[in-house]
Amino acid sequence: MTVSAQRIAGGVDVHDEIARMSLSAHGVNGRAVPVDDVLEMVASTACRLLPPVDHVSISLVRHHRSGRVLREKTVATGGPSRLFANTQWEDGAGPGIEAILSGAVVTVEDVDDERRWPQLMDVVRRDTPIRSSLCVAMTAADRDIGIIVMHSEHPHAFDADSIEVAQMLGVHAAIAASAARREEQFVQALASRDVIGQAKGMIMERFGVDADRAFSMLATLSQETNTPVAQVSRKLVGAVSPTVSRPGAVAAADDEGAQ
Repeated sequence: MTVSAQRIAGGVDVHDEIARMSLSAHGVNGRAVPVDDVLEMVASTACRLLPPVDHVSISLVRHHRSGRVLREKTVATGGPSRLFANTQWEDGAGPGIEAILSGAVVTVEDVDDERRWPQLMDVVRRDTPIRSSLCVAMTAADRDIGIIVMHSEHPHAFDADSIEVAQMLGVHAAIAASAARREEQFVQALASRDVIGQAKGMIMERFGVDADRAFSMLATLSQETNTPVAQVSRKLVGAVSPTVSRPGAVAAADDEGAQ
C-alpha cells in the first residue's frame, strides 16, 4: 500500500482503523455482533477512511443454483444510497452487481456521462445527489458474499488510493460479515431444532405415534404446503389447541396459523 493510501483520511492510519473495526465486528467477551451491526460498522468506517465518500450501501448476497446472484439484505447510510441499491437490484443491473459478477472493482466516474445501466443512472441523476461511485466485492473463502457501494456527491472522486483502501476494507468486511452470518445461522438452526422437537412431542402425545411417525407427519405437511419443516413446527406450536385429537387437525391448525 502506498504511503498516501496508508494515511488517506487526513492522517488516520488505515491499517489501525480497519483493525479496530474488525475487532469490534467480532465482538467482545464471546458475544457475537449481529450481521446488520457489522455492516453498519463497515459503512461508517468507509465514510471515515475515505474523504470522498458521502453515502454507502452494503448488500449481502447469496448465489442461486441457476448462477444468479440474489440480494439477502442491504444496509445503507441514508436515502440516496438505499435508493441506488434498491434500484439496481430491482433492475438486475448496476455497478455493484457488475462488481459481484466480474470480481473486479467497478467505478462510475460521472453519472452525467455514464452510458451503462441507463435506467439506474436516470434515477440517480433525477433523485439523488450522487455523482460518482466505487463498488468492491466482499470476498471470503474465495466466494463473493456481498458488495460495498460507495458514493460521492462529486464526479471523478475516487483515485487509485481510494480503490486500494476500499479493496482492503472489502476483505476485512467479508471476513467479519461471514463470521456474523454463520453465528446467526447457527443460532437459528438451534432454535429450529428446538421448535421441531416441541412439535414432534405434541404430535406424539396427541396422536399416539412414535417420534419417527411424528416427524414423517411434519415432513409430509411441509411438502404439501411447500413450507420449511421448522416453519410448520412454529405454526403448530403456536396454533394447536389442547383439544386437538385427530391427525387431520394438524393441517387445519397449520392453515389457521398461516392466516
